[in-house]
Amino acid sequence: MTVGEPGFGYPERWSVVRWLHGDPTVDLICAWELLDAAGRDEFRRILDLDDATWLRSRGWALFIAVMTFPYYWQTMPVRCADRLVMARAVLDG
Repeated sequence: MTVGEPGFGYPERWSVVRWLHGDPTVDLICAWELLDAAGRDEFRRILDLDDATWLRSRGWALFIAVMTFPYYWQTMPVRCADRLVMARAVLDG
Protein backbone atom coordinates (compact mmCIF):
# COMPACT_ATOMS: atom_id res chain seq x y z
CA MET A 1 0.00 0.00 0.00
CA THR A 2 1.41 3.39 -0.91
CA VAL A 3 0.32 6.30 1.22
CA GLY A 4 0.32 9.85 -0.08
CA GLU A 5 -0.12 13.15 1.64
CA PRO A 6 -2.86 15.70 0.86
CA GLY A 7 -2.23 17.50 -2.37
CA PHE A 8 -2.20 16.64 -6.04
CA GLY A 9 -5.97 17.12 -6.01
CA TYR A 10 -6.56 14.87 -2.99
CA PRO A 11 -8.03 16.59 0.09
CA GLU A 12 -6.86 13.90 2.54
CA ARG A 13 -4.33 11.12 2.93
CA TRP A 14 -4.77 8.50 0.24
CA SER A 15 -3.40 5.14 -0.85
CA VAL A 16 -3.17 3.14 -4.03
CA VAL A 17 -5.73 0.70 -2.64
CA ARG A 18 -8.25 3.50 -2.09
CA TRP A 19 -7.64 4.83 -5.56
CA LEU A 20 -8.19 1.41 -7.11
CA HIS A 21 -11.30 0.44 -5.14
CA GLY A 22 -12.86 3.80 -4.27
CA ASP A 23 -13.80 2.80 -0.71
CA PRO A 24 -11.30 3.99 1.89
CA THR A 25 -12.33 1.24 4.29
CA VAL A 26 -10.42 -1.28 2.16
CA ASP A 27 -7.26 0.41 3.49
CA LEU A 28 -8.16 -0.84 6.96
CA ILE A 29 -7.80 -4.56 6.16
CA CYS A 30 -4.28 -4.33 7.54
CA ALA A 31 -5.90 -4.30 11.00
CA TRP A 32 -6.86 -7.95 10.57
CA GLU A 33 -3.86 -8.94 8.51
CA LEU A 34 -1.18 -7.54 10.82
CA LEU A 35 -2.58 -6.87 14.30
CA ASP A 36 -3.86 -8.95 17.19
CA ALA A 37 -7.15 -8.08 18.91
CA ALA A 38 -5.56 -5.53 21.27
CA GLY A 39 -3.71 -3.94 18.37
CA ARG A 40 -6.92 -3.69 16.34
CA ASP A 41 -8.68 -2.01 19.25
CA GLU A 42 -5.87 0.54 19.56
CA PHE A 43 -5.76 1.06 15.78
CA ARG A 44 -9.49 1.75 15.71
CA ARG A 45 -9.28 4.06 18.73
CA ILE A 46 -6.41 6.10 17.26
CA LEU A 47 -8.22 6.50 13.94
CA ASP A 48 -11.52 7.25 15.74
CA LEU A 49 -13.52 4.98 13.43
CA ASP A 50 -17.28 4.73 13.77
CA ASP A 51 -19.14 1.41 13.81
CA ALA A 52 -20.25 1.61 10.17
CA THR A 53 -16.73 2.25 8.90
CA TRP A 54 -15.29 -0.53 11.03
CA LEU A 55 -17.97 -2.96 9.86
CA ARG A 56 -17.31 -2.15 6.19
CA SER A 57 -13.59 -2.66 6.71
CA ARG A 58 -14.31 -6.05 8.31
CA GLY A 59 -16.37 -6.94 5.25
CA TRP A 60 -13.49 -6.02 2.94
CA ALA A 61 -11.02 -8.04 5.01
CA LEU A 62 -13.28 -11.09 4.92
CA PHE A 63 -13.85 -10.68 1.17
CA ILE A 64 -10.10 -10.41 0.47
CA ALA A 65 -9.43 -13.47 2.63
CA VAL A 66 -12.15 -15.68 1.15
CA MET A 67 -11.47 -14.78 -2.47
CA THR A 68 -7.89 -16.00 -2.03
CA PHE A 69 -8.82 -19.64 -1.43
CA PRO A 70 -10.16 -20.74 -4.82
CA TYR A 71 -7.34 -19.06 -6.70
CA TYR A 72 -4.33 -19.99 -4.57
CA TRP A 73 -5.28 -23.09 -2.54
CA GLN A 74 -2.98 -25.40 -4.54
CA THR A 75 -0.29 -22.95 -5.63
CA MET A 76 0.18 -20.69 -2.59
CA PRO A 77 -0.73 -22.63 0.56
CA VAL A 78 1.16 -20.25 2.87
CA ARG A 79 -0.80 -17.29 1.54
CA CYS A 80 -4.03 -19.21 2.06
CA ALA A 81 -3.02 -20.09 5.61
CA ASP A 82 -2.33 -16.41 6.32
CA ARG A 83 -5.69 -15.42 4.84
CA LEU A 84 -7.43 -18.07 6.92
CA VAL A 85 -5.93 -16.50 10.04
CA MET A 86 -7.17 -13.12 8.81
CA ALA A 87 -10.68 -14.47 8.13
CA ARG A 88 -10.83 -16.00 11.60
CA ALA A 89 -9.75 -12.68 13.15
CA VAL A 90 -12.53 -10.91 11.25
CA LEU A 91 -15.15 -13.44 12.34
CA ASP A 92 -13.95 -13.33 15.94
CA GLY A 93 -14.53 -9.60 15.96
